[in-house]
Amino acid sequence: MPTKNTGTCHQDQAILRQIVQGSPIPTYVINTQHMVIHWNNALEKLSGYGAAELLGSGRHWVIYQAGKRQTLADAVVAEKPPGALKPYDGSRISPSELIEGAFEAEAFFPNMGENGRWLFITAAPIRRSDGKIMGAMETLWDKTEEKRAALNLKRHNSELSVLCAVSEALCKPLDLAKRLELACLEIAGLFSGDVLGIFCCGPDGKFLPIDIFGADKAYHHTRRPDGLVALLKQAAESGEVTTTECLPEIVENEFSSGLKKHYKCIYLVPLRTEEVLGILLLGSTMSSGIFPEVKHILELMGNRIGAALENARLHQQLVASERMAAIGQTAAGLAHYIKNILLGLKGGSYILDLGFNKNDMDKMTGGWQSVKTNIRRISELVTDLLTYSKDRTPEFQKCSPNDIAHDVCTLMEAELKKNNITLIEVFDPAIGELFMDSQTVHRSLLNLVSNAMDACTMDETPGKDHRITVKTTLEQKGSIRFEVHDNGMGMEDDVLKQLFTALFSTKGGKGTGLGLLITQKLVQEHDGHMDVTSHPGKGSVFTIRLPYKETPDDSGRTANELSRQEVHPG
Repeated sequence: MPTKNTGTCHQDQAILRQIVQGSPIPTYVINTQHMVIHWNNALEKLSGYGAAELLGSGRHWVIYQAGKRQTLADAVVAEKPPGALKPYDGSRISPSELIEGAFEAEAFFPNMGENGRWLFITAAPIRRSDGKIMGAMETLWDKTEEKRAALNLKRHNSELSVLCAVSEALCKPLDLAKRLELACLEIAGLFSGDVLGIFCCGPDGKFLPIDIFGADKAYHHTRRPDGLVALLKQAAESGEVTTTECLPEIVENEFSSGLKKHYKCIYLVPLRTEEVLGILLLGSTMSSGIFPEVKHILELMGNRIGAALENARLHQQLVASERMAAIGQTAAGLAHYIKNILLGLKGGSYILDLGFNKNDMDKMTGGWQSVKTNIRRISELVTDLLTYSKDRTPEFQKCSPNDIAHDVCTLMEAELKKNNITLIEVFDPAIGELFMDSQTVHRSLLNLVSNAMDACTMDETPGKDHRITVKTTLEQKGSIRFEVHDNGMGMEDDVLKQLFTALFSTKGGKGTGLGLLITQKLVQEHDGHMDVTSHPGKGSVFTIRLPYKETPDDSGRTANELSRQEVHPG
């Protein structure tokens, strides 16, 4: 005859069965013998295992993995601490903060469902009225969708970050190979592998390595196995990102033994704009199973690198085109100027011969003067070409800038008087002897005064009193300002824009356009700066600012020279 306690126990079990079965949370219950006594409908749906199959058995572990292992419920019944249990893969088992003797864990279980599931598991003891454990209840919360959403968000953020980093690397002011290397390092980091190479599609259908990372570059230039060549060709023809797991032949035969990583797959990424320009070969330690998810980001990166390759190709074509145009322009300009010199020599020699034939001293003198003038023009042209074609290091020495400016005015005085041009000298008395490159000062001022004289002689304004002013000023920032003012013909804005263009001259056949280019080059080599302002019909002002030093260092060089030496060693 059943006792009151027995009836109460059955009643409690019936209530527990109703609670477990009615719960929408996947749940099972084991007794102290680790046998399943309850297995609800929600757990049947989640795990795929029915209650009829597992009730009365100790096989509740099958929902987690193929091999037998203890579950959290087993640990609760055995009253073991969390440390006694082997954690699930990627999980950490910890005691519950809410229920004494309960455990919880979160982990990914690849054997559950088609693609595995993320589960948050809790196991709590079921106690009798006297406090002793009579079983354990384990609940499973499916967090797969939530976890995958978080992982997808993290992956997308990572991909966006890498894509931005790749774009930034490709836009850096570096040579193409260095930019590609920085971009490839970012890509390799995202896919846990190495960019094994970037191969360019040649016009003959062959694939030439642009750059290789982590492999022996020289080896790539000597041989490539047929398997790799076939893959590169296939990827180029398809124009789409592809993947392969045929690794032994490609990696072991093609790349050096320095690559120690175990690659699970290789991605072949076309680098393209309107056409495929090359292939990026990426060895990854990730499974090829993620390929559909990463295909889009690989396509974006391939397009970005393809754009960089195309821009580099177009830049090379533009540079080559500009170089040929500059050569043609230079040759045409020089040929025209030399032709004028030859005409002058021919005319002078003709007058000289005529004087000899008629014993006319005046004609001989005039002819010889014309010959000497054109010889001087040839000499100046050769000097200008040599100056413009070679870099020159300024020689800082003690000099008086005012004396140099006065010497230039003295040299030009006779020619200026001949052309009815007044020369005015305005020199700052505060300027004493300083350390500068006297040749830069002298030649620059001589060029500017000569140009100012030409601007005045070419000015056809009637009755105009032409003047040229040479001015020096000591500035507080360790530099001297040299100014050459003229009230000649002046220049329009479109002329000013071309003023420092090679072989551009406002003097027609009388000039090469090298004078201002050489002046600008000398000033820049002296770490100086040149400005010009001009107004049509009113004249122009050319301003040069050159740094100076009051004393040299022990080696005879100025601090300016030393700073340049430190930046550009050797």
